Amino acid sequence: VICGTRDVITTHAENEAIAEAIPGARFVSIAGAGHMVIWERPDTLAGLVERVADRVPDPDRARAS
Repeated sequence: VICGTRDVITTHAENEAIAEAIPGARFVSIAGAGHMVIWERPDTLAGLVERVADRVPDPDRARAS
């Protein structure tokens, strides 16, 4: 769950609660970003998504083994 520190639509407390309710989720705060993190910090967001994707097993690779 990603939240900007300047988000006035959904608070850190709300986003932290969402992360706590999802098994295996974590909360990430993006300094200086508001509610539209995807537009405000696209490179930061892309890096976070890549890190998560790197941890997901590739089903094609698993079948080839």
